[in-house]
Amino acid sequence: HPGCMVQIGLNMGARHARTLGWAKSFTRKLSDSTMTCEDHDVIAAGALFWSFAQYIMPHEIIMEIKDAIKGMPNLATRNVPPGEFFQLTLNDKTYYFPDAGRSPHTIYLTDAYTA
Repeated sequence: HPGCMVQIGLNMGARHARTLGWAKSFTRKLSDSTMTCEDHDVIAAGALFWSFAQYIMPHEIIMEIKDAIKGMPNLATRNVPPGEFFQLTLNDKTYYFPDAGRSPHTIYLTDAYTA
C-alpha cells in the first residue's frame, strides 16, 4: 500500500500473538525525549478531534460510544502514561490543558494511505 498508517494507543497485538498493551508507534531510532514530545502532540491532536466530535455529533451517539468504552483507559502511549490532561507544543512553546480530557484509547494516523 502507498502511504502509511500508524496505530497509537491501546493495541491487541498481532493476529498470531494476541496481547493487550500500548502500541509501538516508532519504527526509527529516536531519543526518548523526541518520542515523548511527538506522543504528547499526537495525544493533543486526538483530544482536540474528540472534543470536536463530542460538540458536533448527537449526544445519543457520543453516549453510546462512551458506554461501549467505559472502563477503558484514555489515550496513552509507551512514552506518555494514561491521564486526563494533555499538552501541545507549537513553535517551541508548550501549552498545558490540565482540565481537558483525552480521546478514547486508540487512534489511527495516516499519511497518503490508500488501501
